[in-house]
Amino acid sequence: METLEPFAPRRRPPLRGAMIVLLSLVTVFGLVFAAVTFAQKRDAAGAKPPAPAISNADLSLARTVTAVAETAPGETQALSGVLEARHVVTVSAEVAARIVSRPIERGDRVAKGEMVAVFDDRTARATVAEAEAALLAATASRKGAEADYDRAQTETASAVAGATAAVRGAAAGEKKARSATRTQELRQAEAALSQTETDENLAKIERDRYARLVSEGAIAQQVLDRTQAAYDSALARTQSAREAVSLAREGARSEDIAQAAANAVGARANLQAAQARPARLAAIREQIAALRASEQRATANVQNARVQLSKHRIASPLTGRVLETRAETGEIAAPGAAIAVLSDVRDLRAVFA
Repeated sequence: METLEPFAPRRRPPLRGAMIVLLSLVTVFGLVFAAVTFAQKRDAAGAKPPAPAISNADLSLARTVTAVAETAPGETQALSGVLEARHVVTVSAEVAARIVSRPIERGDRVAKGEMVAVFDDRTARATVAEAEAALLAATASRKGAEADYDRAQTETASAVAGATAAVRGAAAGEKKARSATRTQELRQAEAALSQTETDENLAKIERDRYARLVSEGAIAQQVLDRTQAAYDSALARTQSAREAVSLAREGARSEDIAQAAANAVGARANLQAAQARPARLAAIREQIAALRASEQRATANVQNARVQLSKHRIASPLTGRVLETRAETGEIAAPGAAIAVLSDVRDLRAVFA
């Protein structure tokens, strides 16, 4: 009988062991690439495969991989592991509200932007509507104050112009009353009256023309206000010229002199009052500044309310798979409460035991 020698394992050359490790790594990365390519094709097709049986405690993709590595010269060891997502995220609530919809389930595939959860947003919508109404009111108040300012500017200019003309007319009347009437002065007064009446007629024609344009909506009310002010000033000048002609014709009497002096005093007082109107304009400017600040606060409130409303809908931040659900429809979630755990199936790694 032939005696058999005890079997002794043959030592592999180091180069052969290195080749085994290299081939093992190539196999692993090939499996990873195949898994990623398969996931991307499923996502592009828009189809959701049946949910695999994945434990909530295991956040891997449950794809087993094997590799052979040389642990020592001449010795090899088979390794087993799983493909695992590098990127795992937990989506959480940002508001305290009741969950009215959670369309995803464990194992589902989700696309980036796909809805994960919807919360009861009735209170948030009411807040947005209230903020928008407050903004409309603030804008209307600011526009009203600005219109008042434009109108006050026009009225102030008209009042100052009219009072200035009245002062000049009163001064001329007083001077005329204190002097004897002369034929040359009468002619000058009549000529001045003729000129002021012409100016008055022209101002009236222009005022009437702009009134028609305003009624037709062709121009703004402010333009008519300015023409009305010009017409009022022309009327004042005409009246002053008529009084000058009357005084020139009638001659001077003591009571006329007294009345003319009183008219001059009154005209100067009216001019001082008209010149004091800019103080009212300054007050309106301060009011407009305050209303603009209020409008800015109302705008910020609308923006904040809309941001809060947007937090009542949670979309998936990535394309991947639902690994775990942690809240159910009907539950009241607190801010920071986890809703679901998602993983990115396009970025995988192999993990060996």
